Amino acid sequence: MIIEFINGKNLEEVLDEHEGFLPEKDIVEWALQICDALIYLHSQKPTPIIFRDMKLGNVMVDQNGQVRLVDLGIVEAYHAGREQKAVGTVGYSPPEQYVGYTDARSDIYALGVTLHHLLTRRDPRQEQKRKDDHFTFHD
Repeated sequence: MIIEFINGKNLEEVLDEHEGFLPEKDIVEWALQICDALIYLHSQKPTPIIFRDMKLGNVMVDQNGQVRLVDLGIVEAYHAGREQKAVGTVGYSPPEQYVGYTDARSDIYALGVTLHHLLTRRDPRQEQKRKDDHFTFHD
């Protein structure tokens, strides 16, 4: 196995190390790059690939400002109507993912939550734990 070294930080580290709110222009640039990566995954033929764990900790930004999706451990090929193991991160994952159903829309939902976290500094994991603490998803 070969793993590429990414000289950078994940977005959770970037947010934690920055005082106040991050510049919106940076967040927009990262969002566009993440969308490009998701478009690539979702357009794979014959079977789209679903990331299923979009969150700050799984997006790295290198020294050149290029975004990379990391931790592909729960990525899965999409098969319509097939129930999958309920995995993901509480707060970031969409409700249907909690019961084992995902498709490209699940990644889009999680991207929206990720961007909301970057823009507001409100951690969705904390919000979700207040609502429902019985899920066994990972942080």
